[in-house]
Amino acid sequence: MSNNTAISEAEKLGLIKTVEPVEHFIANGLETVLTQKLGCRISMSSASDGNKTANDHHSKQLKYPFGVATLLSYTIPADKGNARATALRGELAVVEINTKKSFVVKYAPVTMEYDLEVRCNSHGSVLDVARRLVFARVLSGFIFNVQYGKHSFGIKAIPADSISIPQRNAEITEVQEYVLKTSLTVHGFVSLPELMEQQIAETLNIVGQLSELDPETGDNRIIYSTSTAPNTTHLRVSPSTMIRR
Repeated sequence: MSNNTAISEAEKLGLIKTVEPVEHFIANGLETVLTQKLGCRISMSSASDGNKTANDHHSKQLKYPFGVATLLSYTIPADKGNARATALRGELAVVEINTKKSFVVKYAPVTMEYDLEVRCNSHGSVLDVARRLVFARVLSGFIFNVQYGKHSFGIKAIPADSISIPQRNAEITEVQEYVLKTSLTVHGFVSLPELMEQQIAETLNIVGQLSELDPETGDNRIIYSTSTAPNTTHLRVSPSTMIRR
């Protein structure tokens, strides 16, 4: 049995808690901020055919201007050491808690690349959207926060330096459609849907400690010898993490 199948069976039995990945909330936040800042409805899409997506929008009778942002790729940031450390440790903010257990999420930073097409029925609308993109690029991009559990992720979407502007058509006998094309770089995160479960210790008595280098993450960590009952428990804790039993 594959690991994915095993997880699915465990989910059916209620043995694994899952949540919607953080990137879904980032996509929703990006859609909202682009719509607000560009002054037209922007929808997120995974379709590679921009014309098909535009036709779908036409069938919904959306008003001009409107746009589509299409996810193209994920790139792991250059600082892979920190990315590995956060992926191993998980998100330290508690997503859910009861009296005996807490649940945290494993996540990793990624750079997301999007294509952005905005369709307008006048050349003036094209220039207005282009102007807003220029100012966003100069002023450090579109910045927003995504609240995920009890943690807030800061997200930045940066428009490309280049914006493709269609030529104005001299013929005015019929309604024209102009398509502005550019791209966006989004500094965001992805997460695993499965929650990590942690026991909550009500009382810890520290009886000794030793510093060492974590062989998995390269972080400095402290090994505590603690006692919560007659038996002694050894804990390995990185300086920036919560205590785990």
